[in-house]
Amino acid sequence: MMFRPRAQLALIISVRNNDINTGPVLVDVGSGYGMLLDEAQATGQFADVVGIEPNKEFASLCIQRGFKVINKYAEDLQSDDISAHVATCFEVLEHVYSPYKFLTSIRKGLCVGGRLLLTTLTATGFDIQVLWEDSKSITPPHHLNIMSVDGIRCLMERSGYRVIKIETPGELDLDIVVNTYRESEGIQRSRFVNLLMSQDNDQINDAFQRFLQQNLLSSHIRVVAERVN
Repeated sequence: MMFRPRAQLALIISVRNNDINTGPVLVDVGSGYGMLLDEAQATGQFADVVGIEPNKEFASLCIQRGFKVINKYAEDLQSDDISAHVATCFEVLEHVYSPYKFLTSIRKGLCVGGRLLLTTLTATGFDIQVLWEDSKSITPPHHLNIMSVDGIRCLMERSGYRVIKIETPGELDLDIVVNTYRESEGIQRSRFVNLLMSQDNDQINDAFQRFLQQNLLSSHIRVVAERVN
């Protein structure tokens, strides 16, 4: 899935909170070099953008560029650290030891009704299901948690969020499987994927990828949820 920060932010740019007089605050969890902070600031829709970044070097780089950064793990976030209207968390959940603790801690930094935009991997996605133990996404200890779509939905609700939207907009599932087959001749192949490969038809392949996207069957998942209390 190509990372398009502004397209991602468009999903939550309109915060449903009529008593925000000074504009909403956005916090990006795992801000790294600050690419999302740059994009959020460039929209002009946020009164302030703040990063949460445990790596001291990355946090320092963002601070030098004028951004506010909370230099700690999200799991250590306290209610008085920040009160944001929007939180973003891109490709982080699969790396954390306890997804529940991670999400409940982010919830502390959101005001009631505040929204969380999260992306991660899902085990019910096509390429992971087809490749399974041969999938490059299954790489502990780098990737610790890869849940099903239903598992992510249940986790969000248990962590104190109301799920607004779940979608799987991934674009690379079939490409990932085909490339893995070409790179690793010894693995067992799916006869169905072999059939698609033999067709060598971009129109069919594109239509199949759209089918995966539309039916929550891509391995890249995007969730929009809000804090309920």
